[in-house]
Amino acid sequence: MKIYRDIEQGSDEWLRLRLGKITGTRLKSVLSKKADPVLIYEIVAEMVNPVLEDSYVSSEMQRGIDMEPFARRAYQDLSKTKIEEVGFVGHQKLDYSGYSPDGLSKTNGIYNISYEIKCPSTKTHAQYCIEGGVPAKYDSQILSAFFNGDTISDVIFISYDDRCDVKPIYYYKACREQYEAQLKEASEKVPAFWEKVTEAYNKLIF
Repeated sequence: MKIYRDIEQGSDEWLRLRLGKITGTRLKSVLSKKADPVLIYEIVAEMVNPVLEDSYVSSEMQRGIDMEPFARRAYQDLSKTKIEEVGFVGHQKLDYSGYSPDGLSKTNGIYNISYEIKCPSTKTHAQYCIEGGVPAKYDSQILSAFFNGDTISDVIFISYDDRCDVKPIYYYKACREQYEAQLKEASEKVPAFWEKVTEAYNKLIF
């Protein structure tokens, strides 16, 4: 995997790096039964017009962004694990694929743990704590970490809400073995989807 350490997530440089790529949030659409034409056109548009567009950020979303460092620190204190912040991780071979981890950890000098951190409402946090596992809506983001990070063996999903006194932090370790079938599917569908993107791009420019 290709690690971009010196790029701050949320910066213009980071946003430009993600343009025209299949990121974690897009992987779900790529793996759907039928290729999403809207996503194809969206990616093609980013390839020919790499101009950043303003995106809406709600107060709840902003709180999640603001609280992420506290969540990261809380898990570090709990697990005694050092978490490094990086900007972006690109696929080792597919330059059009990558994801933005909320942190990475090393074992014996190799990055083998990735983190997915959420700081939701108390209601949603309570749901995550009670139901356990990885919430289905984030499954493709966990998969993306394994798909793009060839040395990643585990992804730690973290939900954090300091307003929930009884249990402010919830975490679940997802192992690569749990995603083997999905990884096999992704290894077939992602390149096939990119062929459709390339075909659409060529029709536009030629």
